[in-house]
Amino acid sequence: MFKFITKHEFWNIVDSGCLNNISHYPDHRLKTVEDAVIWNLIMDSKGLVIGEIGGGNSRVLPALAKTNTCLNIDKFEGSGNGPTEVDTQSKIKNVFCDLGDFSEELEENSFDILFSISVVEHIPSKNLKALFDDSIRILKPGGKLIHIIDTALKDSSCDNSNEAGRIFEIASFMN
Repeated sequence: MFKFITKHEFWNIVDSGCLNNISHYPDHRLKTVEDAVIWNLIMDSKGLVIGEIGGGNSRVLPALAKTNTCLNIDKFEGSGNGPTEVDTQSKIKNVFCDLGDFSEELEENSFDILFSISVVEHIPSKNLKALFDDSIRILKPGGKLIHIIDTALKDSSCDNSNEAGRIFEIASFMN
């Protein structure tokens, strides 16, 4: 499924108060929107194995780690403006690889949920298939793969073909 989050949906999530449970910025920047959407989708998870792809200094995993086994899959190389210093949050295991590397540290059929926040749009097109193939490899049957993807579409008077083409290229891997 490929879905755009509307402002109405976002404000309903914010109004629900669920952001009070995760570490976030106290304003309504893009990361807050993305964190809210992910948190709203998986906040009731208990006893699951959850991995964040490219989580860096995760704002969501610490809350999930209270009732789940959580892994942060990130090389901490600063890709896409990500961090280079390892965040050693308690109860969260860091796995130093990129999804798509088929690392032996990530066992087949071991994750109930994999998610990313603002990562996929930084992956070169030629590496997308490996990312999704590796994700499928480590997900348990029936597991969930959720990606929140930043996109900057211009108003209708502008040519959005490059941005739209990239979105639909990513969506074709997700369907």
